[in-house]
Amino acid sequence: MYELIRKEVGNVEVGVLVNNVGMGYVHPEYFHELEAHQQHIYQAIVNCNVISAVRMCQYVLPGMISRRKGLIINVSSMLSEIPAPFISLYGGSKAFLSKFSTDLAQEVERHGVRVHLLRTGTVATKLLRVRETSWIVPSPATYVKSALKDVTSLQSVDSTGYVAHTIAQNIIKVLVSLFPGFSERNIVELGLQKRELLKEKCKHCNPANNQALVR
Repeated sequence: MYELIRKEVGNVEVGVLVNNVGMGYVHPEYFHELEAHQQHIYQAIVNCNVISAVRMCQYVLPGMISRRKGLIINVSSMLSEIPAPFISLYGGSKAFLSKFSTDLAQEVERHGVRVHLLRTGTVATKLLRVRETSWIVPSPATYVKSALKDVTSLQSVDSTGYVAHTIAQNIIKVLVSLFPGFSERNIVELGLQKRELLKEKCKHCNPANNQALVR
């Protein structure tokens, strides 16, 4: 598949690349029990959340650098920055993308190419199975409008793309820093509660019919 994409991209002048594909869990789960509920999920999440973004950057960057212009937007997650027990593989994959993006941005800036990292919070999307919007859970259209303001800011390389998400992320990071034991215990407890709730809703939770959620 990637070889075909490489050939197709080689014939196109790509000005903007948005790496927004993502794969998550059907429900929070212990890492060592994942495949008992979601078949092939370990490699699937790495392939989708990590390999695909790396490959696409690999394919478009030579052309962007030769033209001395281009923009790459890599969509990560707030969970790359804050504790995420029971979705550790997802959070870890997004942490890789965050580190990769910020370092890559420094590499290619001198060549006229910008890399912008978006650490998104909760958006009302199919991936998260969230339908209701609120001040902290925007619709996709509202989020994109806000995020583009960050992306078009030359001073910004790394952002959440949405003010409420920035506030929430900073509050969580401060609480974890000031009260590490208390905060982590509560985060684990919330993760366990959500795991049990969503597993209960998952009427047919088995490897055959519970694949990971794809954005």
